[in-house]
Amino acid sequence: MKAIVFDAIGSPRDVLYLHDVPMPRIGDGEVLVRMVSASVNPGDFLFIQNLYPEPKKPHFPHQIAGNHGAGIIDAVGANVALKPGTLVAFSHYNSWAEYAAVPAEWLIPLPADYPLDAPDRW
Repeated sequence: MKAIVFDAIGSPRDVLYLHDVPMPRIGDGEVLVRMVSASVNPGDFLFIQNLYPEPKKPHFPHQIAGNHGAGIIDAVGANVALKPGTLVAFSHYNSWAEYAAVPAEWLIPLPADYPLDAPDRW
């Protein structure tokens, strides 16, 4: 899948690039979200520059950028009550990619009729 990643700490304009990365695998209590949108905010730039408070620190190589997003649940791990097809928003790592593995407790279910061009504006 495609993702915006970085391999070094620095200015986003200098370190971000588009890269093919493996599809995330989900575990117990996690869901696979097909991303619809992802916000860009100051916290993302702090993360890329390693200025975000602990424990949110980048892991290399190919750290996927982005800390907030919204999408549609594609698959669920064991012990997850949410169903595939549910539109969700979240604040978690790795949102600047086609898919993200997210712990279910970090998800905010959105109404089924919520406009797909607006789910990350919360």
